[in-house]
Amino acid sequence: MEEHNPHVVDTDMVGFTPADYVIVLPQKRDDYGEVLKRSYNLLVLIVRNLLAAKLEVSWFPSTCGKMVFIRASANHDRLVDEAERVELQRRQQVRFKREYDPDNETFTEFQRAEEHTFFNTFKMNGPVTFTSLERQRLVLSIMMAPYAENGAQMQEYAPYISDMYPMHDEAEVQVVMELSYGPRAHWYGGCPIRELRDYFGEEVALHFAFLDFETQWLSSLALGAVCVQADQFLSGRDTLATPIFALFAQIWAICIMEFWVRKENTLKSQWNVENFEETETTRPEFKGALMYNSVSGIDEMTDTSYWTPFKRVCGHLAIVFTILIATSIALAPTLARSYFLESADYLGVALVAAATYLLLIPISFVTKRIALWITDIENHRTETCLLYTSPSPRDS
Repeated sequence: MEEHNPHVVDTDMVGFTPADYVIVLPQKRDDYGEVLKRSYNLLVLIVRNLLAAKLEVSWFPSTCGKMVFIRASANHDRLVDEAERVELQRRQQVRFKREYDPDNETFTEFQRAEEHTFFNTFKMNGPVTFTSLERQRLVLSIMMAPYAENGAQMQEYAPYISDMYPMHDEAEVQVVMELSYGPRAHWYGGCPIRELRDYFGEEVALHFAFLDFETQWLSSLALGAVCVQADQFLSGRDTLATPIFALFAQIWAICIMEFWVRKENTLKSQWNVENFEETETTRPEFKGALMYNSVSGIDEMTDTSYWTPFKRVCGHLAIVFTILIATSIALAPTLARSYFLESADYLGVALVAAATYLLLIPISFVTKRIALWITDIENHRTETCLLYTSPSPRDS
């Protein structure tokens, strides 16, 4: 392997290929500004493992020289091999047609022999390719796979990796933007659920599917509210329309939840993610050791630290303590506002409202930072466990 000068950014290497994943390593230096030997050896070892896993790799240091970025991607043949190994779920036509039919599709396990029947939502013409989401999932699977399965086994280097994240695909982002609010968007609005799923994944797509579904259902509730408002304007506030609308709102709330469950199950069945949590992979940021699982019969990453339960208990106590502080700080302006309202001092009410707003800004900032810190030290193994905590690091 050719030596790469860590002090020089190779511009040709930076623009070599679109990277699917980026690994960030700290680059420690001595008093003379030279990279320490252990930092350079770690870089060489990780790059060597990635190359041994048949990934395309390039790297360059940051402008400040304190970090080094490793860019990883894979060619089509390597992606196909990994897709067969992990049984990747891909969008496929039930019957082969020359024209793409959204109603004639499903998600099935990828097979090389049937590669021509699989579709890329963002590229209908030309040779069959993987979407950026599929490439990222496959590259991550290669990096996390053990050596015996032709992987890079990056879990071993989790304590030394500062960050690890996927990259955007500008062409696919442009398609999503055009379908959302651009020239290709529907005149009545709505979300391009298919494209959102193929770019951001199933969880984000389900979130926007619910927003789209809820917005459509809210139109009927809004129409009823307008009718009630018109009746109250013409006949006064005490009208028969008010209790009728209240009953309608209760029935509406029950119906929207029941019909959403049906739609959610339909999407999960179409995307073949009913058992997603059972097949979910370990997060790259998870710190642990490979240990044999007697239940599954395979080696899995396991948190072996004795401090993890203690950290989680402390995290819950910190949440309770933070809630008590925030409630106490917010309660004082509320009581002051009630006092000024009773004395009809509206200037005092306005000042209390302004003070409350100014207090809530630092409280919100501090509580979010505390929650992010707690989420990080709890060392969650999967993305689902991470998302169930509040808030997610993506909110920062």
